[in-house]
Amino acid sequence: MSAFDPALAAAAELLDGRLTDPFGFLGAHDSEEGRVVRTFQPGARAVEVVARDDGRPLASLQAAGDTGLFTGRLSEAVAYVLHIDWHGVVQETEDTYSFGLMLGELDLHLFAEGA
Repeated sequence: MSAFDPALAAAAELLDGRLTDPFGFLGAHDSEEGRVVRTFQPGARAVEVVARDDGRPLASLQAAGDTGLFTGRLSEAVAYVLHIDWHGVVQETEDTYSFGLMLGELDLHLFAEGA
């Protein structure tokens, strides 16, 4: 029997539309293994993380099976962009989840109140 993998479980929740905190899972986060980045790119062949300022490579992300989830450890904690290989066409894009939440606690409270 295989060990439980929380990353694969979260990827399954993401695929099913049940992941309740994508900002807590996707993007860059500190972990016991160092700074880890996760991105969800279904259909991509490969994902590289490069420094936004000068394009130096920071990480080659590994696919978590065929879930569309890519993960890896960053070599340093700097602003980054993703280079996504769509089977021969490489797209450079910002990681949506690298910016953090845009709404504060008061905004969320007022939204929940219908204000």
